[in-house]
Amino acid sequence: MGIQLIGPERLIRTRVSINGEATPSPADDRKKQFGAEALVEWKMVIGDEEISEAEIARAEEAGATLLHTGHRWVRIDADELRRKRAKLTELQTTKAAVTPIELLRLANDETLGGDPDQTDADGPSPLITLRDGFDESTSADADWVRNLLAGLPDERLDETHEAAEFAGELRHYQRRALSWLQFLAKLGLGGCLADDMGLGKTATTLAHLLERPGPHLVVCPLSVVRNWSQEAARFTPKLDVTIHHGANRKQAADEDALFSADPDRQLVITTYGLLPRDLEHLGDVEWSTVVLDEAQMVKNPNTKAAREVRQLSAGQKIALTGTPVENRLIELWSILDAVNPGLLGSLQKFRERFGTPIERHG
Repeated sequence: MGIQLIGPERLIRTRVSINGEATPSPADDRKKQFGAEALVEWKMVIGDEEISEAEIARAEEAGATLLHTGHRWVRIDADELRRKRAKLTELQTTKAAVTPIELLRLANDETLGGDPDQTDADGPSPLITLRDGFDESTSADADWVRNLLAGLPDERLDETHEAAEFAGELRHYQRRALSWLQFLAKLGLGGCLADDMGLGKTATTLAHLLERPGPHLVVCPLSVVRNWSQEAARFTPKLDVTIHHGANRKQAADEDALFSADPDRQLVITTYGLLPRDLEHLGDVEWSTVVLDEAQMVKNPNTKAAREVRQLSAGQKIALTGTPVENRLIELWSILDAVNPGLLGSLQKFRERFGTPIERHG
């Protein structure tokens, strides 16, 4: 009809994602290299281009399926845009400041980042991007979460010496393990200390507990309750130990009844077998630390023990085991998910990304 048409050379179908720029909160102590939380600024992106609030509202009101962004036209799903806008509003109002474990959970949230298999040629945008929060004079390690995600180099963990109240002397590898536990604690993260039997995981953990205000809870098989009690008496005599087991155990939910001393110095030892029966009482306590000894006891995520330990509230959860993986990789997922829920994503996603490729396809 003699009408000139001007249109996109190619129309790209892409997903709408939510990104967060995380900045470490400045530490009170300038010597600290890591903070306990990050400040996150959330935004919506299409591909790698930010879309403004006004554009989002206009597109949603029009039910648009085409948007011009980054000097190109893209096709979007109007329903997805509406869902992501609602999620963005929720994040902006509730998650201005997040802890590292929350940040890592969000990084594994497939519902926010979109489907990596259905993105354009530029590839999926990361859910979380990181900004330096410190200058070089303040910290040699400003990108705290980036280093954590990449795996902190071993030489960066300075060897920590046990406290003066610790009645003993740790070996060099135990001190490095102690450094690791303290590093995780600063970030609000749990961890798995895996080492062979007889190499002193119990003593290392007691040295860690000694430097944290209690109360602490150790969950272990009945066969090692006595060993924990003896090791605590030997290495940390200033901790007040209560064995929560047997017919005469204290049942009251009141912490004053459960603890026999100052909660800050309290160490309670119980068993996996007893935990389901007393979860109503033990689950009411805000534990500083929960230690899962012989953590292969929770390697099956569907067992009662694995479900119950997830219901315990603690500032830090630590798993101790000499056999983190015995038969299948989901055993490792189960142990790590017990101490850092959501860190490795859902069990289904873990199987898809790691279990099946490694176990079936080498």
